[in-house]
Amino acid sequence: MLPPYAQDAKRLSLLFDFGVIAEREVIEWADSQIVALASPPDALMQLAVTPPNKTEDIITHLHTLGVEAEFCSAFTAALAQLHDHLVSHPADAERIAPDLFNTIYALQTDIPDEFRFVNRYDDAFDLAKSGVCGDTETLRKEFIDELQKFKPVV
Repeated sequence: MLPPYAQDAKRLSLLFDFGVIAEREVIEWADSQIVALASPPDALMQLAVTPPNKTEDIITHLHTLGVEAEFCSAFTAALAQLHDHLVSHPADAERIAPDLFNTIYALQTDIPDEFRFVNRYDDAFDLAKSGVCGDTETLRKEFIDELQKFKPVV
C-alpha cells in the first residue's frame, strides 16, 4: 500500500525541481505531515529539520519519500499547480518548458499522450526569442492554456 505522503512528496519534488516552490514550503509540508501521521518515517522527520540552505538534502529526502509514488499522477498534479504559478509569473514559462521536456523524456518509457505537448515548447521559446519563429507572448499563453487541461474539474 502506498504511504499517504508519497504522492505529495513526488509532486513537491517535481515543483521544487522546476523552481516553483521554495525550501521553506517543503519544510512546512513536512511539518504538517508529521502532525498528521501517527508514525512518520525517518526521512520525513529529517526533512522537517533540514536547514533551507541544504538544497541537496531536501531533494534527497523528497525523493526518498516519493519513491513509491506513481509518476504520472504526481506529474499531473504538479502541472495543475504549475499552471497557477505561470498565471501569476508568465515569464517563468521559458525557463520551465525545457525542464518539463527533460523530466518527461528522462523516463525512458512510453510517454503518455497527454504529456507530449512538452515537445512543442522545448525549443519554441528559444526560436521565438531569437526571432526565427513565433513570438514569446503567444507561446506563453499557449503553454499556460495547455497546462489548464491538468486542472481538476470541480
